[in-house]
Amino acid sequence: MLNYWRSAAAVHYLVECCYGGDVMKVFSKYEEWHENGRQQPLTEYFGVEAF
Repeated sequence: MLNYWRSAAAVHYLVECCYGGDVMKVFSKYEEWHENGRQQPLTEYFGVEAF
């Protein structure tokens, strides 16, 4: 249950706080991370390690 809460909180933070409610911007950043060879963990790339 804790992991579910943490992931939901991270997604909420990304969509609502970082990208102004635009989920497509989040997907675009994910695609950028993927296309650039996943150089760092995704949580680090998005800055949500603390969640």
